[in-house]
Amino acid sequence: MTDTFDTSDGYPSLIAQWLGEMFTPKSNTEMVAQTVRRAVTLPPPIGDKLLLDLVRYNFVRLAFSLANLSVPVMAIRSTYSNERRELRSMTGEQTTSYLDMLRANVPAARVEIIPDTGHSPQIDDAAQVNELLGRFIGSLGTATRA
Repeated sequence: MTDTFDTSDGYPSLIAQWLGEMFTPKSNTEMVAQTVRRAVTLPPPIGDKLLLDLVRYNFVRLAFSLANLSVPVMAIRSTYSNERRELRSMTGEQTTSYLDMLRANVPAARVEIIPDTGHSPQIDDAAQVNELLGRFIGSLGTATRA
């Protein structure tokens, strides 16, 4: 992995590298290939806008949005960006700046880490995600279910 993304041809190379880091050997190779193919064929002006909007939301609105939630929150995390901005699988009780921000804005949030998996645990480890969701929903009680 390099220190920076190769953006020599703009959006297609950037998104292919970025998505490539989101998956692990656990991931279904055909699903990964299909995801990358679909993303790199998105017209660059649309892809550029989507990426910029994602970054803008995360840095400008996310903390405010989280602080104003009035419902129970569970965050399931499996990856983090290291100091070289490479996406890596999390381990055990590891924390991240994102999780620190979440906990600061939603102190009652339940945080679950699925270690040693890619950025899409709902695909790579669906049974674990379903178990966590089931326990979370079960812990809410009937008063919070509408």
